[in-house]
Amino acid sequence: MAQLAARLAGSQKVTGSTPVRSTSVQMINKNILILYHQLIQNLKLNSYFKKQRYQIDYKVTITNNGKTSERLHCVFPIPQSTPYQIITSNKFTQKGEISTDQLYKNKFYVVELNLKPQQVKIVTHYFKATILPNVSRGNIIIQEKPTPNNQFISTNTAIKKIVSQLIIKDQKKDAYIKAVYDYVITKLSYGNPIDGLYSVNETLVKPSVDCGGFVVLFCSLMSALNISCLPVFGYYLGYNQNNMHAWAKMPSGDVFDPTSEYLFNKARSFKSGGFGWIGSDHLELSSGCDFDIDVNGQNKRVDILQKALLFPKNNNVLCMTELLSDKKNV
Repeated sequence: MAQLAARLAGSQKVTGSTPVRSTSVQMINKNILILYHQLIQNLKLNSYFKKQRYQIDYKVTITNNGKTSERLHCVFPIPQSTPYQIITSNKFTQKGEISTDQLYKNKFYVVELNLKPQQVKIVTHYFKATILPNVSRGNIIIQEKPTPNNQFISTNTAIKKIVSQLIIKDQKKDAYIKAVYDYVITKLSYGNPIDGLYSVNETLVKPSVDCGGFVVLFCSLMSALNISCLPVFGYYLGYNQNNMHAWAKMPSGDVFDPTSEYLFNKARSFKSGGFGWIGSDHLELSSGCDFDIDVNGQNKRVDILQKALLFPKNNNVLCMTELLSDKKNV
């Protein structure tokens, strides 16, 4: 790596002005950093290329800041086992009800709470997760069925126009997918994370969007190609702070993480994920967006299931979600 750094540094032209010299040095350091992590990734030396075990606490803190007692329901997703993540040893600190939404079959937990003024309650879901890397290995299995339009994902006129400009006739479907994936990475800029989800129209006009925005645009373009693909919501795992994250998944289980690849290429983050793969640092909580769930016998519309939600909404009651993990390599 020292020889690589010296060779890279020698190829850069540095002028006599201090600002330009500083910018050039920063660019050199950035390029070296990217090359180093690319080497580590290519050699599969990262822990996320291995099976990993986690002890996880999904912790929800609910605080009634009002002057009156409040009765409400707290809802949060329950991760399910897949070929790439095995969930065991589920334990909840508060008695509640496990339900499943009818559209996407996500499991979720519903807890009824009665909060006195200024009272704080903590609800925690303890569980163990064994996660394996999900790598397509160049064999993507396609299901030709568009994702239904909703308030976020849409095959509107703008999306159809983009697809028509990207697609070359008589190419294989895999090439179509790569074309729209690359478009998302080059079109969007990462920033301005929000609690909910950006609509596809917002992704096309906003100066920057979060990982949910990247995935909404990708899934909309995939749907315009008549290819089934859903947004997935979960967390990065095994880091100093486990941040919320979103990626995309086809019915076959093939996955796409344009945000992680974008951030990697910009040297802003070196977590796993890209075209056709994610590592064992991804925990899936739910999939799909804009659907109904049953809360105490009533249908409630939700944008996504990721952070804990309160019903009914109450400005006096705050809800904070944390995901804590203790990683143990296998």
